[in-house]
Amino acid sequence: MFSQQQTAENMDLWQLVVTREWDYIQSRQAFLNSCTDRVAMLQKALRNPKERGTALRLLFYLTLPERQHLFNDLLDLASVSHSDIELCREVILSLSKNWLLSNIENSAEELLDEGTDEEYRRLLELYINIDEHLTERLVQRALNHDDADIREAGEDFQKYLKLKRFNRSIENLSKKFLYKIYEIFKYDSLVKKVIEFLLESIRQDPQKFIEFRTQYSQNHQHKLSNTFIKNNLKDKLSPGLLQKIQGDKSKKILEDLDDIQL
Repeated sequence: MFSQQQTAENMDLWQLVVTREWDYIQSRQAFLNSCTDRVAMLQKALRNPKERGTALRLLFYLTLPERQHLFNDLLDLASVSHSDIELCREVILSLSKNWLLSNIENSAEELLDEGTDEEYRRLLELYINIDEHLTERLVQRALNHDDADIREAGEDFQKYLKLKRFNRSIENLSKKFLYKIYEIFKYDSLVKKVIEFLLESIRQDPQKFIEFRTQYSQNHQHKLSNTFIKNNLKDKLSPGLLQKIQGDKSKKILEDLDDIQL
């Protein structure tokens, strides 16, 4: 009896959700179709924390010129922490990259001119999703600031940029590495399995690749090492596959791999 009553209550709750969502869709469409000044209404709503989330979600349905008209308001919201900041960033990032690069620095000038490390950090978080050169310019501005907290923000994001570029270089190098190996051994399933394990290991911990290059480089020629492979794969491969790697065929393959230049 209790179970049936609970099921009925759950169904009522769900139907209420469905009904309210349908009501919202209809109300939203009526607003979009009939409101004579959508931009002014939403601009006002963006300044009210209780209405802000609803306004931000509606912005995705506006025309491009309407969203661009509200850009300064959106950037102002994106420069401080609040519960809707991710949604605000999504709306900003829905604008084209070229338009953002042409407009965002001028629009942000007033925010940064009197801003604290809060504004710098929030805008750097936004910038890094738009363009690295844009981010680098704001990082340099932060590093040269008189305020120690703003300089610290610049240092943090300078480290983040370096790490991001390093990881991208490792990813590109791994792809180049994989291509070279597959060109030589593309018909050998055993080598494919070994190399896939190795590359996954490098992706999970890029520092391993640096250690590998440092330990096994000679005359600036970075070679794939038999020992490096075995050390990094011994806990990932089955005993049977390890035995195959140590067999005559795989021994010859690993010797050939030692000659691959990175």
